[in-house]
Amino acid sequence: MSLTLILSILYTSMVLKMLGQYMEKGRQVIFVQITGSFLVVFAFILMGFKDISLEGILAILLALIGAFLIIYPLIKYRLGKFSKINATQIILVILSSVFGHLVGFHWIVVLKTVGILSLLLLIQSLNSIKLTDPLLRTLLDVSLWLLVIYAWLGHLTVRYIGSCNYYLIHLIYFTALLLWLFSAVVSYDHVRRWL
Repeated sequence: MSLTLILSILYTSMVLKMLGQYMEKGRQVIFVQITGSFLVVFAFILMGFKDISLEGILAILLALIGAFLIIYPLIKYRLGKFSKINATQIILVILSSVFGHLVGFHWIVVLKTVGILSLLLLIQSLNSIKLTDPLLRTLLDVSLWLLVIYAWLGHLTVRYIGSCNYYLIHLIYFTALLLWLFSAVVSYDHVRRWL
């Protein structure tokens, strides 16, 4: 799953980089977003060390900084469009952290919520490109909703480690990543041929 995540972020970054070359201040925007993307990847790698508190705090900080770097240029230069559906998805992910706290997972909830919010922002940045094919937009929308579902069910994976439910919950996450990766690769191919 980590390789799929890294490839998805890499292809999304390459699409944004190619488009950034043809707009004013595009190189600055793309550099900031690519830096944010790689901070998110590094944060996800650190999230594997859940037992060590220093790495957990560092992962949360890196994911927050990365998510901010991804979203800030989109808002500042009005490059991305965020609809009411996107706001609903973000609110649902944040509310899932309340559910995680009620279930009793405090530290892991913060890590997963910040990580999923970062991925939502990355996927939406790719989804907001006007060159994207309608089928790819649909796949990216499905990927976003699968991440929201995973945000709610992902807290339960700690309780069901090794069971069938554990693998089914992670299958939702993996499917979301695969849809994102497929859309990013096809978008990259379209943009490369178009430009």
